[in-house]
Amino acid sequence: MSEPRFYHGATISGVAMQLADYMGANEIHLFGVDMNNFDGRTYMNPANNIGETRDNQVENLRALSTNIRALGVSITFHGENPSQL
Repeated sequence: MSEPRFYHGATISGVAMQLADYMGANEIHLFGVDMNNFDGRTYMNPANNIGETRDNQVENLRALSTNIRALGVSITFHGENPSQL
């Protein structure tokens, strides 16, 4: 079995989904991945880290979810905005 290649630009949640798929998961449940921190103030705002969600991160996670689902893995996002992913 070859080593996995993770998509560049994936969020930590995206990396976790890819790892779960690589390890043979049939279903993935993600909690707290609402991707709605566009002002950078919703989750955290420490010095030198705005922590904001960018549109391309949402789009990358959506595309990754689509690709993994196409492999037959069930992905469920639990949280505020699960329909966007």
